Amino acid sequence: MLNDNSQPEIGKPISYSKILLKNLKKENDNINKQENNNFNINDNTDKLLKLNSFDSKTSLKSIIKEVSLEKTKSNENKKITPVLRSVNRNNINDLRKVYISTFPLTYNNEFYSDIINIYPKGLSRVATYHNIVVGGICCRLEKKTLKDIKRELPIPSVGHDLSFTQQISQLNDLKLLNTYSCYIMAIAVLELYQNLSIGSKLMSYIIKYCENDKSISSINLHVHVKNEKAIKFYKKYGFYQKEYIKNYYFNNPNIIPPDVYYFQKDLY
Repeated sequence: MLNDNSQPEIGKPISYSKILLKNLKKENDNINKQENNNFNINDNTDKLLKLNSFDSKTSLKSIIKEVSLEKTKSNENKKITPVLRSVNRNNINDLRKVYISTFPLTYNNEFYSDIINIYPKGLSRVATYHNIVVGGICCRLEKKTLKDIKRELPIPSVGHDLSFTQQISQLNDLKLLNTYSCYIMAIAVLELYQNLSIGSKLMSYIIKYCENDKSISSINLHVHVKNEKAIKFYKKYGFYQKEYIKNYYFNNPNIIPPDVYYFQKDLY
């Protein structure tokens, strides 16, 4: 999803293989030469990565092939428990690599700076597994205008338009005045770790956070019209289409078509 205030830079996504290789090396350094140098993706029996005697000469292609085979065999338990951590200066670069690896666009430095310095800390999280950042979600609050709120009101019957005073009274009754929308700027999980409920953990965290903040009346996001997997995921959590926006990604030739849906989840 594109943060409309972030001025994304056009560029090709960095190869996931390179990020995987870096993560493998990083993990190998952190496990302190544990027996057989094995890194378990699943705490029970499913082993997705094996770092036996890993060195720079090891074929990355063979490693990825082995990972894919092990993941295919891992049909008994497709859930892992990631640790959700706040986004900070120590992990922001890892989050950046996740987004670069998974999105057909790149966010500029201001985008990441605002996550740390401006937006509410509780609205951004990285998902880590064995101390590797494997996913993340970043949001901001947007103050709802009277126009935004009125669009969410039931349409009055013909000939029974409400006066301005009546509209304000209705808004007060619905507790929609002075409320915010939580806008999901970006949510992503590295390809190797997808379909393991990590995205669900991230989304569930944000929904619960917003439900506990009575000043937030909805959660919104943009999703590409051809991203059927993401659309299905969002609908599972109660999001619905509010608008079809043409040429949203007008300045990015990597995204075809450049159109998106504007989704919303009402909280009350």
